[in-house]
Amino acid sequence: MPALPQSLLCAVQHNCDVSDAQHAGSYTLCIYLMHMREYFRWHQQLGLEVVLGVAEVGEWVDVREQH
Repeated sequence: MPALPQSLLCAVQHNCDVSDAQHAGSYTLCIYLMHMREYFRWHQQLGLEVVLGVAEVGEWVDVREQH
């Protein structure tokens, strides 16, 4: 399968970011943070056996929220 054009990938990622931001307010704080923790795990391609560092996940969430 040929690689997708970078412009398409950027456009899709932008739409995902907008959607994430619009729907984040639909969750309680606890549920939102649990979703973000698992999103971090997926984004970093970490298995379920990996123990996540609180500071590392917190910094990543902060960067995502600033974006």
